[in-house]
Amino acid sequence: MELKYLEPLVLLKIISKYEPIKGIATLHRLIHSLIKKGLKLRYTFINYSFGPYSKDLDEDLQLLVKCGLVVIENDNGNTLIKLSSKGVKIIKSLLSIKSRDLSIES
Repeated sequence: MELKYLEPLVLLKIISKYEPIKGIATLHRLIHSLIKKGLKLRYTFINYSFGPYSKDLDEDLQLLVKCGLVVIENDNGNTLIKLSSKGVKIIKSLLSIKSRDLSIES
């Protein structure tokens, strides 16, 4: 399986770790910084006056919103990105799968 299909799940995990993320530009800067530190993601960035921007990252964020895993809220003029209750359940499920012994016995 190609990594690009897993990236929305990696993005979901990153959002869960840093939530609430204050603004779309902050999310783009965070992911850009993590990639520069060695995180392997396919996102490519271009520089705008407000900082790095990735179209693919934006599309993955919108996918997570459409799936009901992430919410983008306006709180007194501030945009906040965080997990929905459904997103929290998915993260907990992924963590429990990761922690289980998945070996197949013959």
